[in-house]
Amino acid sequence: MLTETPPLTPAKRAQPVPMSFGQQGIWLLHQTLPDPAAYHWAWSIRFSRRVEPAKIRRCLGVIQERHEIFRTALGLQAGQLVQLIAPAQSVPVPWQEMDLRARSPDQQPAELRELLATEARRPFDLARAPLWRVVWIELGGQEQVLALTFHHSIMDDWSLRLLIHELEQLYAADGQPGPADLPELSQQYGDLPSGNGSGWPAQPNQRGRIGGNSSKICRARSNCPRNWPVGSLRLARAQSTVFNSPVP
Repeated sequence: MLTETPPLTPAKRAQPVPMSFGQQGIWLLHQTLPDPAAYHWAWSIRFSRRVEPAKIRRCLGVIQERHEIFRTALGLQAGQLVQLIAPAQSVPVPWQEMDLRARSPDQQPAELRELLATEARRPFDLARAPLWRVVWIELGGQEQVLALTFHHSIMDDWSLRLLIHELEQLYAADGQPGPADLPELSQQYGDLPSGNGSGWPAQPNQRGRIGGNSSKICRARSNCPRNWPVGSLRLARAQSTVFNSPVP
């Protein structure tokens, strides 16, 4: 029989928030794995019509401010595994730009693959936020690539869908959260029962109420469709393809 669960309340931020059960497992494995990149998520978005990188960067900054998980590190304090959440606007967007326009058509594909592979493998320091990074790559003509790498402790499949959805909304609104009409966030990942140290576990019937305990980005009152495919990004009239960058 399913028991009634207590109402979900925000976790106090005066003290570090305990890691979720999933984060604890990933943190412990990170200490012993010979290849920490096994827990990296790398995705790239290739544009075939030019978009404005400054606007993309501004949009990602808004998303990082909205969602604590993009400002979260993981660490050990006083014998406890905790989420170290940095204040909004205190962490710059982890943005880097690369220019491959001077490469010949024969050289460019190989260099792009090598660059994406290197970024996918570059290690994260789990004790230092942010646990994600961005590389903007100019290929020449109309071709551009946005390469995103996340540590799995802050990202999952559904959260990636919401990230792309919010990026679309913000880009259409020139990077301004008000005109983008983004939903108000009533909870953050650290507020979830599995991660807020409330002393009670997530119940089976809790999954429907919070939209799935495993998701890292808060989805409170989001209108992003659950079956929305990660296959394209619609920014103005830009044509794009979203693809996984395998970690070699």
